[in-house]
Amino acid sequence: MGKRAVWAMVMTAGLFGISEAKSAERPRVDVACEPTNERLIYACTFHVVGRKSGEAIDDADFSVSADMPSMPMAHNVRPIAPERMAKPGAYHGKIHLEMMGEWALKMTFKKPVRDIVIEKMMFGETDTDAAKSDDHKHGHGSGHQSHAGDSKHKH
Repeated sequence: MGKRAVWAMVMTAGLFGISEAKSAERPRVDVACEPTNERLIYACTFHVVGRKSGEAIDDADFSVSADMPSMPMAHNVRPIAPERMAKPGAYHGKIHLEMMGEWALKMTFKKPVRDIVIEKMMFGETDTDAAKSDDHKHGHGSGHQSHAGDSKHKH
C-alpha cells in the first residue's frame, strides 16, 4: 500500500473521529411543561442541545423520572421515554405526578453520552402552569452535581 493510501486512511479516520466527538457532546435540556385536561398529568417538551455548541441533538436516547426534593424516594412516578418531535432537538412526553409542589425531573441519557441532567420545577396548586425552580443542576455520570445556571422564567 502506498504512502498516499495510508495518508488518506489516516485523514478519513481523523475526520470520523471529529464527527464522533461532536455527536458525543454532553446535553443541555430546556424543559417546558403544560397541564393537560387530566389532573396531575403534564405534557412536557424537552429541547436537547449540546452544552458547548448549542446545536440540536436529534439522536438522544433518554428517560425522564421525577422525585420531590422535599420527600426523596417517597413517590413512585413511573419514568417516561420521551418521543422525538419534528423540530430538531425536540422531544415530548407526559409526566404523571402524584401531587403538586416542587419536583426534580431527572433526565438520564444513554446517548449521545451517558449523563444525568436534573431540572427542578414547581407544579402549581392551581394546575395552570409549571415553572422552573431557581435551582437546577446538571449531574455528571459519577453522581456529582454542578450548578448549570439559573432560569427564572415560567413555561
